[in-house]
Amino acid sequence: MTDLARVAALATMGLGASQALVPQTTAKVFGLDELNGQGVWLARLLGVANLALGAMSLDERLRAETDVYVYGLLAGNAVATVAATASGALPKRTAAMVLPFLAGLAGARAADG
Repeated sequence: MTDLARVAALATMGLGASQALVPQTTAKVFGLDELNGQGVWLARLLGVANLALGAMSLDERLRAETDVYVYGLLAGNAVATVAATASGALPKRTAAMVLPFLAGLAGARAADG
């Protein structure tokens, strides 16, 4: 595993931990409005998923077995981000942070080969 791939996995886990543990703060950092009770629950759910995704990415065997799914997930996240931004539901500032992060994760995964 390359250092870049390891950093990407750890960054995903860090994002997941912040979403799960301090969802309101994470939302604010990403330029989102204050979350209601359901939004907090959803942010925590997403955080746990990101923690798992990052942890799986640290395991060589799991990385190889899940590449196609992870690329699909990253592409789906990018499409959803663009659509939400185009509709005005998501601030452009948020998309400007999320899209490069997603591209970086995909690039790190691809570079790891």
